[in-house]
Amino acid sequence: MIAQAAAEMHAPGDVQFGAVTNYPDEWGYMTELEHCVGIFPTYHDSAMDFLHSLSGWAHANKGSQQSILLLIDDLESMEHIDFDARQTLRWLLLRGPARRVWPILTLNAERALQVESWLEAFRTRIFGNIQDDRMAETLSGIQGTSLSQLQSGLQFALREGADWLKFWIPQL
Repeated sequence: MIAQAAAEMHAPGDVQFGAVTNYPDEWGYMTELEHCVGIFPTYHDSAMDFLHSLSGWAHANKGSQQSILLLIDDLESMEHIDFDARQTLRWLLLRGPARRVWPILTLNAERALQVESWLEAFRTRIFGNIQDDRMAETLSGIQGTSLSQLQSGLQFALREGADWLKFWIPQL
């Protein structure tokens, strides 16, 4: 949805995106968009090449107004990348936004503790339906969250100060 919205709302010279995923077939039609720099299977060397080239672009991107969305479909899949790619990804997560590289990652809450070392890199977290209230509290850092009441796949929430801002995925 984010990639499609970016393509509909911005010119390719302003915003582009690339996705790293274990499920490249699910992204099939996105490759036709001018905004798409590629859909890279996590298990293929091209995904690691993409991370390294994106880092190089970000280091050289001093005056450009163009932004790149780095979409990673399932953070857990990045646990198996080599050391250099891991360091590159860590740099992109921590420093990328200052260089107009915007990382957006998905995560399965049931397996979140398997990637706990990555979670500190994310200050903004958007939550979907999480059935396990204890896991919702662990991931949000807030007691008594009611993320199990969100409609799965349609409704999301993020913290804004002391409140939850709930929203629905728009239809495009």
